[in-house]
Amino acid sequence: MNYLKKYWMALAILPFVFGTLAASIDVHAEGKDDSPAASGLFPPLQYPKKEDTVIGLRVSPGWARHAKMYGADFGLIGNITDNDFVGTAFAGGFNITSGNALILFTQMAGVTNTNLGKTNIVGIQLAFGYNYSASTTNVFGGQFSLIGNFGAKTNVYGIQFGLYNEAESVYGFQLGLVNRTKNLAGIQVGLLNYVEKGWLSFFPVINVGF
Repeated sequence: MNYLKKYWMALAILPFVFGTLAASIDVHAEGKDDSPAASGLFPPLQYPKKEDTVIGLRVSPGWARHAKMYGADFGLIGNITDNDFVGTAFAGGFNITSGNALILFTQMAGVTNTNLGKTNIVGIQLAFGYNYSASTTNVFGGQFSLIGNFGAKTNVYGIQFGLYNEAESVYGFQLGLVNRTKNLAGIQVGLLNYVEKGWLSFFPVINVGF
């Protein structure tokens, strides 16, 4: 029951999470190093320079790297953001964020979505390779990959799907070959299902937590 309470509490605070992180756009003072558009083949063959902030649209026939990104991000090969990221991202190869990130609607990559800082995903995270989260991450929606979803500090409010799924807490569903989490308020479906703090710490095929 405690897990279910946490689930509803998370849904209740979601608008505040969204507002607080999105407000970082307003907090960021517009300056000479801000650009409404960006593009790149690979650094340093890009515009603007990597120390700058993009507020608007980044479209790269190769891949580009910038300090901060607020808006829509498209890269044929990939996208790299060294600090804050707020928006949606599509890449043929990789999306990499190193600072705090608020993913809105979609973060999609042909190989990997790698988020190294604190991350909130409101929508869908999809990788045809793998998703990796190094810091505290909240997924409000779905996390999907072919190989796996790796993130021992990830909280999933929805669904996690991949051959290998890893999370700290799952409020919803884990569907894969191997599923692993500390806390479960929902259902795991897979060959091997592990719940560190569950009433059944291991159970094959289907495992249920409350």
